[in-house]
Order: sequence, then structure tokens, then C-alpha cells
Amino acid sequence: MKCLSIQQPWASLICGGIKDVENRSWRVNEAPGRILIHAGKTMRFNPEENPIFFEILMTNANICGFLPTLEDMPMGAIIGYADIVGFTEECISDWAQEGPGAEWKWQIENAKLFKEPIPYRGRQGLFNVPEIDVDNLPEAYDFPKMQRNGKTLEIPLNAFLFDTLDDYESVQFYLTEANRSLFADDELVKLPTQTVVFINATNGQRRQFEIEDIVIKPELYEDTGKTVIYYDPNGNELELYTVDIIYKRILD
Repeated sequence: MKCLSIQQPWASLICGGIKDVENRSWRVNEAPGRILIHAGKTMRFNPEENPIFFEILMTNANICGFLPTLEDMPMGAIIGYADIVGFTEECISDWAQEGPGAEWKWQIENAKLFKEPIPYRGRQGLFNVPEIDVDNLPEAYDFPKMQRNGKTLEIPLNAFLFDTLDDYESVQFYLTEANRSLFADDELVKLPTQTVVFINATNGQRRQFEIEDIVIKPELYEDTGKTVIYYDPNGNELELYTVDIIYKRILD
């Protein structure tokens, strides 16, 4: 089976279903379809240079259990698979880049993270892994999605947060364009919500709670008290908000 080696944290972002484009200076003649994703032995990440926009997406993904912390990301291993469905020079994805080294955008769908990484030596380009094929893929996570059903929210969490729900009274996320419609309308008026079902993203275990409140508030600069401003990859100015899901009495 073909495999592509990608440095961390980008390999984990792909397998967690968050990053839908891989920027490369090259492409192959035809989209290869399903390939393995190999995490290289180096971490290519500088928090001080990383845009706030990506920090927000990564933080939310970690809370939801789709993305490990930087310290826990496997390296030098095959960690999952994804479908490469095409190549393009122009792309509207937030993860698409421009400039040298990003001439081609590899379009990604149906990415999955293996439950156990497989230590393996990476190579340049698309390389063969004869030990694995599409008919004997290792077991992968099927992560639940954050969604709303009427007045009930379903929220995936990482295993640590799920196991400590009884020790706290709220779970906080960054409010983004992707999740805002689950919590509030376009004017940031919170939607009526009665219950929340938290789901352990790694094993599917579920726990249901009553909602006491949903609090949407801006993140403020300490020196000015004004709302924190950040920019998406298209240069659009955005205000930074958080949403706190405050829960109480267990229903089941």
C-alpha cells in the first residue's frame, strides 16, 4: 500500500480529520486514492509563529479527542490513512498554502487515525508498505461528531476530560465559524438547550447531563480590555469568543 511521510503535527491533524489539504511542491500523475499516513521523526512546529487561527482549531480538536497534545504525538510511525482524491493549484481550504513548496494541494477525504501507531521508517515521495493493504488495515478510530439534536448537544471529549466530568462543572471550547451554529445564532444569542451528551471519543462511552447554562463571552486583551482580534487564512478579521457548557445533575 502506498504511504506518504508527513512531519508532525500535520500528520496527526490529517488523521484526526482536521487538515484536509497537504501542501506539496510535487504531485503524481493520478490521485492515488487510499494511502497510509506516516508521521516523520521530526516536529515542524513553532507555537510562536503559528497563527492564532490554527491554535484555536488545534485546541478544540484536542478537547474533542481528535488530536493528541504535541508531547504525545507519535513520530517515526504509520499512524493512519486517508483518501487522496485529487490535486489542485487553487484551493479554498483554510489549510491551503501558497509559495515555494506549496505549488500543489493534495485534497484529502475520509482520514482515519489508527488506534495503535506502527513504528516504521519513512521515505521520500510515495513509498510502498508491503505489510499493509486496503484489505487488512489496522483498527482505526471512528470519531463522533459534535452535533445538535433539537435541544440536546452531543459533544465528543478526549478520554481525560470525559473521565473527570464529575470533578468539574463546565467544558469550554473556542467559538468558531464551524461550531457556532450549534450554540448560538448569527447574533450570538444562545440557542435553547436542555441536555448535553458527552461522548468519549476513543471508545464511544456516553454520559448525559442537564444543561445549567451556556455562556458565550469574548476573550479580552489584558491591557486594553478589548476583544482579542485574529485573522483567518483569507485575511478576514475575527473576534475571539469562548463558549462554556455548564452542566449539572446526571440524568442517567
